[in-house]
Amino acid sequence: MVAGLTVAASGILAWAPGPFDMLVLVFIAWGILMIPAMWALLAKAGQPGWAVLIPFYYQYILCKMIDKSGWWVLLMCLPYIGAVFSVIFMIMWCGQVAKDFGRGGGTAVGMFFLPFVFIPMLAFGSAQYGGRTPSSPPPPPVDHE
Repeated sequence: MVAGLTVAASGILAWAPGPFDMLVLVFIAWGILMIPAMWALLAKAGQPGWAVLIPFYYQYILCKMIDKSGWWVLLMCLPYIGAVFSVIFMIMWCGQVAKDFGRGGGTAVGMFFLPFVFIPMLAFGSAQYGGRTPSSPPPPPVDHE
C-alpha cells in the first residue's frame, strides 16, 4: 500500500493524510507565508528581496543586515555545533532587526518565538527601516559632556 492511500469502505482509493503528509503541508504553508514576508522585509531594509530564494546567499544577506561576518554562514553549517551557532545568530538577528525597525525587545522575542506573526507585521506593516545600510559606516559616538 502506498503511504497516504487507504482503501475506503467502497473499495475506492482515498487519500488520508498521515504524519509525514501533514508535515509537508505545514512546510508548504510556512513557505507560502514566510517567503513573501521575508522578501518584503529584506526590501524594506535595502537588501535584494529575491535573496530569500537562494539558501546560503540568503543567510549571507541576513549576516550583512546585522553587520556580522559571512563566516557565520559557515559556522551555522558545522555538524552539531552549527545548531548552537544558528540559535545564537537568530537571537542576535531578531534583536538587531527589531531595533533597526524602531521596535523594542518584545518584538525581538516575538520574532524569535513567533516569526510567522511578527516578521509579516514588520514586513507588511507601517514599520520603517531606520537602520543603516551595510555599506555606510557606523555613526560617530555622541559625546555627552
